[in-house]
Amino acid sequence: MKRTIIFAHYDKDNIIDDYVVDYLKALRPLASELIFVSDSDLLASEVSKLDIDKAIVGKHGEYDFGSYKRGFEIMNDADQLIFCNDSCYLVGNLEPLLESNNDFFAAITNTNDYAPHLQSYFVVFNRKVIESSVFKNFMSSITKLDNKKDIIEKYEVGMTQTLSKAGFSFSSFVPEIFKNNPTMTEDYFAKLRPAGFPFLKTDLLKNNPAQTMNVCRWKNGLSASQIGQIETHISRMIGNDRKHWHLTKFQAFLQRKTILDCFFSYKKKKGVLRVRILGIPVLKKNLN
Repeated sequence: MKRTIIFAHYDKDNIIDDYVVDYLKALRPLASELIFVSDSDLLASEVSKLDIDKAIVGKHGEYDFGSYKRGFEIMNDADQLIFCNDSCYLVGNLEPLLESNNDFFAAITNTNDYAPHLQSYFVVFNRKVIESSVFKNFMSSITKLDNKKDIIEKYEVGMTQTLSKAGFSFSSFVPEIFKNNPTMTEDYFAKLRPAGFPFLKTDLLKNNPAQTMNVCRWKNGLSASQIGQIETHISRMIGNDRKHWHLTKFQAFLQRKTILDCFFSYKKKKGVLRVRILGIPVLKKNLN
């Protein structure tokens, strides 16, 4: 099988970290063509660390999908295409993620108040999709968007929905469809890691955005060299503060909820505002 892998990279300090080098080493045996695209102004000495076939380097400001687009424009003919990026540490075996009979597939499907969609840090497309006009048109339509919500809605959610509506089948390595991003919550430890999920998201360690308790469990089952490599990267990103790795259940609750949140909540979805007080719906208003 001819397989092209396009790896999207960004680094605020314009370097290629060791965990990225090792991730690409793991990808190398799986790829007939390995394309590295960086949204950073890297020196040639950094790119020389990598065993790759093609590289595109330079700030473009279109985030991961802009890098995927640029790689897609220069790729050779392939039976299978993989998009992946540096938002994850690779901590397990990738090959089980490639075992699917669907037209395109990924590691995780979730909703996060959108339509069900594949998360875009590791997505596989078979030839049927690669050669389709709908996929080519989607890729060529990618432009710069500054709002992260717009990027998720138009490109991550949009890609799954566009291909699905065109009749292509999709699936994910973890079959459950999650309401929230499971790589940032207790589901990561309770469901993903036991299932052999091979990734650890960098943002879980940098920010712990869902205020998950006892995140320091990420080290369980990893080798000393893996832990050291990840710790080195995290130290460069956020310094030595690790308080958000050690939240107790009560601390996690307090950081997720203000006193007001316990009494009042609202949600805007598809142009409709819903308001609850003490969990009871009190208002539903169409904002369009």
